[in-house]
Amino acid sequence: MERKRNTPTIHTIISPLLFILAFTSILELSISTLSFDFYAGSCPNVELLVRNTVRSAAAFDQTAPAKLLRLVFHDCMVE
Repeated sequence: MERKRNTPTIHTIISPLLFILAFTSILELSISTLSFDFYAGSCPNVELLVRNTVRSAAAFDQTAPAKLLRLVFHDCMVE
């Protein structure tokens, strides 16, 4: 009995391409709205305040930075 060769179908070729196209479109939209100096005018000391607060929290609980990173990821990426 001869084995049937797995040949790619149009569906198996186009599906990954559509996924990549959709993912890069979403990624491009999220990257274009980010800015390093977003709070420069309204709260110029925000980076220092956040850094000190995270360091203080990390001194109390070493898992705090990881928890904050997860929180930021879910708020910014997942919404």
